[in-house]
Amino acid sequence: MGKKISSSAGANSSHTPIEVLVVFAETLGLEHGLDKPLLLRIQKEFFAIFEELGRFIPYAGKFYRPVDFADVDRRKVERILALVQSGRREDLDRALPITREILADLKYPDYDDRIFSSQIPGGMYTNLVNQLKEMGRPEILQQTLEECPRVRADVGYVPLVTPTSQIVGSQAAFNVIFGSRYAFASNEFKMLLRGEFGRTPAPCNPEVVRQVLGEDVRPLAYRAAAYLMPVLEDPCDLPFVRTHKDRLLHHMLGQAADAFLRRKYGVPA
Repeated sequence: MGKKISSSAGANSSHTPIEVLVVFAETLGLEHGLDKPLLLRIQKEFFAIFEELGRFIPYAGKFYRPVDFADVDRRKVERILALVQSGRREDLDRALPITREILADLKYPDYDDRIFSSQIPGGMYTNLVNQLKEMGRPEILQQTLEECPRVRADVGYVPLVTPTSQIVGSQAAFNVIFGSRYAFASNEFKMLLRGEFGRTPAPCNPEVVRQVLGEDVRPLAYRAAAYLMPVLEDPCDLPFVRTHKDRLLHHMLGQAADAFLRRKYGVPA
């Protein structure tokens, strides 16, 4: 086996279609070990929370509705599995639209193939749309999506998860906005090139490394943590750092943690 099936691959949302996957598993005769009544109870609780927070969610009421396992069209599931099991590429191409029909019937968001071409996950796509709107540049979305896989290749095909997804997406937007690739590079992008987030799956583009970091800067040769000073051994006399946990927060999150700890202990700024 050794394979992982993404529960939201190609989706425009992180709303996991577990109800659909359960039906596929049962049709295949696989033992999934899931408590189906409990899943529906959990779903009900989540929808109650969703309704309570509806005024804060821009797309509330537009997508999503409670889904029961019986709502999934099993005939379509059987057709999909028959096509996939044939092993022929043309049958796989025929199966994809049927899969999207199932999700559309259940009121999931529309499929967006830009998620595949840009190599970005759905959550990153949503964040990118919002960030460009805040910048007043929503019109460069398509160019930014096209630039994302090029930036990702330049930094060694990093997995697009937090924080690297934000770093790659932001840098792609900067490349488009400035009209020249890497005319501006964020500090986080430089850290990524230097290896401060760890070794990348593939080597970074050496030309981009030289362009962004300069000729005299070399990527880290060892684990990033090997270059850190052992600060936990140093004395810390800050009045709002009173426990080991406070100290970890102070070192990891800086000013944001300090402001929180000041409020927690009533220490004036």
